[in-house]
Amino acid sequence: MSKNKLITENKYIPAHDDYENTFDLDGETNATDDDIASLAMGDGYPMTSFQTKYFVVGDGLTPYRMRRQALVEIDTRRQALHGMINQEKIHQAEMALIERNMDGEADVLRRNLLKCEYEDKLYDTTVFKHKIPQARREMQEMINHLKSLFPDGDPSVDDIRNISVENEEEERLYWQVRMAKQTAVDMIAHGRVGAGQMGSLMMMEPEDQNIIINKALEFSMKMDNTLNILSLEARDKVLGCLPNVPNIEEGLADDSPRLQHTTEELPEEVSSIKLDD
Repeated sequence: MSKNKLITENKYIPAHDDYENTFDLDGETNATDDDIASLAMGDGYPMTSFQTKYFVVGDGLTPYRMRRQALVEIDTRRQALHGMINQEKIHQAEMALIERNMDGEADVLRRNLLKCEYEDKLYDTTVFKHKIPQARREMQEMINHLKSLFPDGDPSVDDIRNISVENEEEERLYWQVRMAKQTAVDMIAHGRVGAGQMGSLMMMEPEDQNIIINKALEFSMKMDNTLNILSLEARDKVLGCLPNVPNIEEGLADDSPRLQHTTEELPEEVSSIKLDD
């Protein structure tokens, strides 16, 4: 029989101290099924810096909106952290009450039910031990990213306070970039502007419409040019004409010359557009 305890045969029972018990394992030994299940609890899986930069805070598109989004994300995690810390305290108090009730319970069946309830609370407190540090790390990651959005990386108290102050011109620029991005996506994906996007454009001022459409056309044409060039290179690679072109999993260098000519001439606002919804 395998050295594993074979989870499929229902021999593995999750316990609150599973992850802590793995600390004593030799890291070089082969992991059993039980080990893998225990290690899955881990120490939380917070958002990565890359994810935060490009797909969470970066979705704000402009520095003005990215700062606001970062502050929203910080507050969300702050509230979650407060809730988990409070829930952990509540669970600990409830566990103490359950223990007291077990001591005075003469009925064996009721005492067993109380024991099960106690174990549920105990398992939940273990989860909090992992989730609370995760929430702290995510909040710190958001704070670090917010600070990086300021020129010197060291914002003042007033800098943070002013994030919530609406700036009409910055808000207008954000929506120009946002609408240009989505319009460009429609053009690239479908060859035309979608009905919903067109309806939104028609609700804006004519001056904004012109700026948005011009930016969207410029970006979509540059992106089409990039795709065409990379498509030709990919075809040559498949046919064996360019054996030295790196595989996509090896990553493309930041100074790749075939990519520079497609982006270096973009206006700052347009170059911040990313093709994600």
